[in-house]
Amino acid sequence: LELNREDKARPEILSVDEAFAKASEYGLDIVGVAMKGDIPVVKIVDYNKMLFHSKKQAQERKKEKKLLGTKEIKFKAGISMADLERKVSNIISYLVKGHTCQVTVTSAFNRAIENNDIVVETYDKVHEYLKEYVMDDPQLAGKRQNWRNRSVTFRPKKNIEKIVEKLGGM
Repeated sequence: LELNREDKARPEILSVDEAFAKASEYGLDIVGVAMKGDIPVVKIVDYNKMLFHSKKQAQERKKEKKLLGTKEIKFKAGISMADLERKVSNIISYLVKGHTCQVTVTSAFNRAIENNDIVVETYDKVHEYLKEYVMDDPQLAGKRQNWRNRSVTFRPKKNIEKIVEKLGGM
């Protein structure tokens, strides 16, 4: 076995019995690192401590995932420019924080077929404002895309902090 220890830079090559003797001497456990090679690689560690740290890391990842959810913002077709800019600034602040935003543009039901162009035009205005902050290919959200509603999911760019600094901050 090739034995790695946290305090030693160079691994040792030992027999299985010698590795177990060293682990019991330190009061630690042997954990396999790479068992499929010609010489299996093991490590002497405190197994309970390793489990504790892995559970802690999993818990932190889960907490981060919960915090960064999806924000849904709805627009009516033909929204005034002042209202559109206010909602877009809210979307940008969510994107800067790392949230995914789902934008839904709807039209009044009785005039929806006639106003399909207005729905598309409103979506295009929103996309024009957000193109510097979001990934290039927004995804259509949901299975019910129709002439009345257009719902699109925007994901923030990976280097959004640098982009915000370059554009003057938010």
